[in-house]
Order: sequence, then structure tokens, then C-alpha cells
Amino acid sequence: MENEAVLLKIKRIFDKDESVKALLKNISDLRFHNGVLISEVAELKHNIETSVKKENTQGGKTKKQWLETEIIKQLNNEIVTYRKKYTEARQKSEVWQNKYFNLLAQNGKESNNY
Repeated sequence: MENEAVLLKIKRIFDKDESVKALLKNISDLRFHNGVLISEVAELKHNIETSVKKENTQGGKTKKQWLETEIIKQLNNEIVTYRKKYTEARQKSEVWQNKYFNLLAQNGKESNNY
């Protein structure tokens, strides 16, 4: 029913030869557009396949495995820096404890002198 209405509108607007030419032009435009889309899809598939091959050929590791090793390296670096900070803080706390106990000892000797 819809096709008949469309054809009726076309018939009212164009005469017979013009309507056929207009429809043929629309069909050729749509075929061209369809061809462009098909080529774009093929290009995207090719890009995906080549990128997957590149990832798989890099040492036999996938992207996920590369990311895991990178994360592990980053976490190991963080562990090293936190260990350094911990040892520095522990040394500082020992120094301050020694100063505190020295002050207590000095105050204790001074209070015993009186």
C-alpha cells in the first residue's frame, strides 16, 4: 500500500520518463552509498586483523599480558619507593627517640642534683 502511494506521488510530480530517470538515479546513488559502506566495513575489519596480528607477534604476548607486566613493574616501583620512605621514617623515629630519652635522662640528672 505504501509503495503504491509513493509511486502515485512520483507519477503526479514527474511524467513517465522523468519518474523512471529519478528512480534510477536514486537507485544508483543508494548502490554507490552501499558500496562505500561495504568498503569502509572491509577496511575496518582489515585494520582490526592487522592490529591483532601485531599484538600477538610482539613476543607472543597479547595486549592484556603486556598491560599486566606494565602494572606489575609500576607496582614494584611503588613498593621500592615505599620501602625507602619507611626506612627513612624509621631512622628519623629512632633519632627522635634517642633525643627524647637523652632529654629525659638529662632532666632526671638535673632533678636529682637539686
